[in-house]
Amino acid sequence: MWIFLLTLTLFVNGYYGENFGFCNFKNPNPNKCLLSSIQSAVKMLRPGMPQYGMKPLDPLHTDKLTFGSGNGPVQLTQYYDNITVTGLSDSILNKAHYDEADDIVTILFSATCPLATQIAHYHAKGQISTLPVFGDGEAILKLVNLQLLLEFKCKKVQKSGKTHLKINSLFLNMVPEKVTMYFGNLFDGNKLLGDNINKVLNDEWQAMWTDVKSEVEKGYGKIFRDYAQVFFDKVPSDQIFIKN
Repeated sequence: MWIFLLTLTLFVNGYYGENFGFCNFKNPNPNKCLLSSIQSAVKMLRPGMPQYGMKPLDPLHTDKLTFGSGNGPVQLTQYYDNITVTGLSDSILNKAHYDEADDIVTILFSATCPLATQIAHYHAKGQISTLPVFGDGEAILKLVNLQLLLEFKCKKVQKSGKTHLKINSLFLNMVPEKVTMYFGNLFDGNKLLGDNINKVLNDEWQAMWTDVKSEVEKGYGKIFRDYAQVFFDKVPSDQIFIKN
C-alpha cells in the first residue's frame, strides 16, 4: 500500500503545498522529509481522489482475490470477492527510502498497521491435514500489528514528451504478530464441524499463515501495483520527485 501513499502524498505536496511539507530530493535528508510528509497525508487519503483514479484508502475495496493452496498441512484454496479492507489508514510509517540509478527508480517503505481487517465473501475447498474442508459464505481475516515492507523498481519511460514511471517489479512482505480468522457456513452450515475448523485455524494460525503468506502477498501486491501505475501514468515523474 505504501507506494500509493508516497505517490499521493508527493502529488498533494506539489499541488497543495500549503497543507504539507514539500520534499526536495536535493536536500541532505530527503527520506526524512518523505517519511514525515507521508505520515501527515494518511488521514487525507482515506476518501481517495477519484478525479485521479485513486480509490479510498480506508475502507479499501477490491473485487477479487485468490489464495492458492500451500504445501503444508493447510491445503485450502480460497476465492474471495466483494472485499473490504479496513485499518490501513491507521498505519505508522517506519521508513521511506528513494534511490535512482540511470533510468531505474527504487522505492522502499516499511510500516506498522495496528489492525488490518479483511471482510469478504469466500468460497474455499481443500483439506486441513487429512480432513476435507469446504465452505461458501462470509470470511473475516484480521492481521494484528502487521509489519509491511514494500519495495518496487520502476523504469523511466517517455509518454507524450514527458517522463513517467513504469513499475517493473514489486516486492511485498507481510509479517503479522497474530492472525485471527472466521469462515462462515463451512460444511454447508454444519455448526459443529464449522466451529471446530475455525478453532483449529485460529489455534494453529502460524501454520495457516505460513501456508498462505506468499499467496496473500502476491494478491495484495498486484492490487498495490495496479493502483500505483494508474497514478504514474497520469503524473510525470518530475512532478513526483522534485530535484531542483
